Amino acid sequence: MKHQLHGQEVEYGGEPCGFYKFNGILWDFIDLDAGMFIHGLDDISKPEAIQKVVKMRDSTAEQSNWHQTPKPVVTSSFIEVKNPVPIDEVRVKVQNTNVLMNRIIGVLTSAD
Repeated sequence: MKHQLHGQEVEYGGEPCGFYKFNGILWDFIDLDAGMFIHGLDDISKPEAIQKVVKMRDSTAEQSNWHQTPKPVVTSSFIEVKNPVPIDEVRVKVQNTNVLMNRIIGVLTSAD
């Protein structure tokens, strides 16, 4: 698949992507639609897009190396705390996301 980003093409094979997101209390696994993500980046300035993608790349690089699933920060007997999807079930999606972020960075930082 090819996606337009700031006048250039990002090529990606369509492999499933995703990442863990922390909301301050709980971790959630988010499936990432690559096309929608790239489209959203096209709506912001190139420097802002680079900043967001570098942050995502660094985060997914770290997540790819996790040996265990993150645990909730808060436990309570008053609320049911949902554990996130186990890392072993989604590691490939996290790794695919990291590959995609590297491709996007390559496109955004290449000379026009």
